[in-house]
Amino acid sequence: MQREATAHSPEELPTQLEDAFLVGDRRGLAELFDERAVLAPNVANVDVRGSDAIAMFAAALRAADRHYLGQVRRVVQTGDTAAVVLDWSLTARGSTDGPHERGRGVDVLRRGGDGAWRYLISLMQVCEQSKEEQCERRPP
Repeated sequence: MQREATAHSPEELPTQLEDAFLVGDRRGLAELFDERAVLAPNVANVDVRGSDAIAMFAAALRAADRHYLGQVRRVVQTGDTAAVVLDWSLTARGSTDGPHERGRGVDVLRRGGDGAWRYLISLMQVCEQSKEEQCERRPP
């Protein structure tokens, strides 16, 4: 399956990532990342560099029967650069007992000369819990 990176706004890019991940479109995944992009997954001291390597990393997750979902919390944009805060989860396909991995991440996006937004930096884990979870655990 072939596709082109066509996110016309920062808000569109996470949905395109979910879609490409869901259908296993490795080329489409690579096109969503800048060729010099860096992904810092939820693994200590590991960075995945370059759009092709990131697409291979995502393909390995999918091959392990994982399903990715992201929920955008906030977008801050100035010109051709944007920061996106999102909650994400990786679950086993068909799982009914909730996420196996989840976190809050920050993505830095850049709009290319072709007008398409692409991931430049993806930091998957910026805190251990979402704000809602932190609030739930506070004593009254």
